[in-house]
Amino acid sequence: MKYHIALLMLLSSLLAVAQQRHVYKFRTIIGTVVDKSNQPVGDCTLLFAGTGIGSTTDAKGHFTFHFPDVPVMLTLYYRVDKHKYFIKVNPDLNTLYIKIDQATFDLSERNIQDWNKNKSIYDENVSQSIQSEEFYEYVHHGQKRIDRDVIIDEPVNEPPIDTNRIYTSVEVVPMFGESYTDWNKFVQANLKYPEKAKKESTQGRVIMSFVVERDGRLTNLKIARGIDPDLDKEALRLLQSSGRWKPARRGGKAVRCAYSSMVEFVIQN
Repeated sequence: MKYHIALLMLLSSLLAVAQQRHVYKFRTIIGTVVDKSNQPVGDCTLLFAGTGIGSTTDAKGHFTFHFPDVPVMLTLYYRVDKHKYFIKVNPDLNTLYIKIDQATFDLSERNIQDWNKNKSIYDENVSQSIQSEEFYEYVHHGQKRIDRDVIIDEPVNEPPIDTNRIYTSVEVVPMFGESYTDWNKFVQANLKYPEKAKKESTQGRVIMSFVVERDGRLTNLKIARGIDPDLDKEALRLLQSSGRWKPARRGGKAVRCAYSSMVEFVIQN
């Protein structure tokens, strides 16, 4: 009798643990960004808010993004008006058509309030879902989402992992520190605003490209989009002083990965 009670308690405990674990689902959205005249916006950067993980629009304004089944916040950087738009993406959204107009600006202002209030929740949604087993399955096995169900296709026969190749598509992206927000914290703590740029009220975002090696070293550091020689130089200094990053992983192996990150220069009043 005691044995049966103990067994029932163990099964109940395991069931409770299983119920607590969130099972993530994903879908891939091919979105479009246009300006107020409905012209496609190319070279526009979209990121999971607070991270360096994202996508860039092509000449037709198209971008591809993998989204988890939890609410996430995107930041869209529009180089024409130099504004950062906040776009909320809910699990039931399967298409994303973003028009840069006054309505999007007004919605962004409301989303900023939501982001500031629930920043930790959005960060947890992104970090946990991207590091989940389901995301690995999604990338490797072509997970499909039909209604609210998930169908796993047959595994794709991929070529062997070449650890000397520089990959642009990986299951686990490179990361600075232990959290996707650590890079922004590092920048805020170590940024030295160039005096000349500050006096001239020069502000903006510097985007850098680089390769994260298998051992976490950063090589081939370049300015992908600069705004001022002094600010560009400071952004590179920060990246060079950041030490080793966690390398990307593909097929369970550490691989070389082309990556990009950003430093935002804002003069505080």
